[in-house]
Amino acid sequence: MASILSEQEGSTSLSDLQVLFSSRYSSISRKRLLRILSSDKRFVRTGPESFGLARAFPLDPGKCRAWREEALRKLEEERRPLPAGELVPGEDPYLVARALRGAKGVRSLGGLLFSHDKAGRKRPSWAEEQVRSLLEETGRPLPLEDLVRALSQGNGPSPALLEKILLTSRAFCRYPGGEYGLSDSHPVPPEARARALDGAAGILSERGGYDRMSRLLQELRNRSLLHPGLDETALQDLMNRDGRFEFFGKEFVCAAGAGTVPWIQETALSALREAGTPLSLPRLLAERPELAEFEGALEEILRASPFVVALEDGKFGLLS
Repeated sequence: MASILSEQEGSTSLSDLQVLFSSRYSSISRKRLLRILSSDKRFVRTGPESFGLARAFPLDPGKCRAWREEALRKLEEERRPLPAGELVPGEDPYLVARALRGAKGVRSLGGLLFSHDKAGRKRPSWAEEQVRSLLEETGRPLPLEDLVRALSQGNGPSPALLEKILLTSRAFCRYPGGEYGLSDSHPVPPEARARALDGAAGILSERGGYDRMSRLLQELRNRSLLHPGLDETALQDLMNRDGRFEFFGKEFVCAAGAGTVPWIQETALSALREAGTPLSLPRLLAERPELAEFEGALEEILRASPFVVALEDGKFGLLS
């Protein structure tokens, strides 16, 4: 791989690298290629779907120092995770991310997302404090609908805002029984929750950035990283709030910023462009067999694309 990249000028797209490697050596899957490129320090990510040799993209020590100072200042002010592009506007976010990884005071959350290593979460809003007060008053977790109904009366927060807070704020979480309560009072100890989340991030990194949730869960159990009090739903809830993970389809999870969903979309779009006519899902998969493992998620991803239209006969075409 190093020899292939050394022959290219600048960065090279993942799809081009896959073609070059397969034509020169042997067929290689996108997942295996991503694993190779992500685990070897000789290679760096230069874009959502591109890589290059680290020596071809050197980091200026002076710039790195300035970027780290600016990033730390913003993270301390915001007290919430921020992407590299917002931490140092106007600079290449992938270079900024390289400079920030391992920097003192900064915690990488995967992809291009970072937080202050001492920051827990964003300052609580008025609505969030309302939720916290009610849960502290009752002293126990409550069903989502009960919390929303109790707090949205009169001049209280809107049901939509309350539901968003309960489903996304790190101050709260879904308990194994399905009710919602304070993260501080979760029956699973915080160190066990952190171990499961860090373990999940590590496993995804080993597997090219994505996997089925069921397989990820089983691997966490195999490695004794999953607390018995965490079922799949409770773990997924924690992962949703963590910032390092993204879910797609009904069963897939990927590392945030890994580019998995954009790659699926672009691969499907390329098939539609080449066909020049709407395609059914089976036909699209026949044209792009590398998408076969994502069959269960493909329809959802296509429907979410602004460039694709779903036709009444079940086919998908490009918007003209």
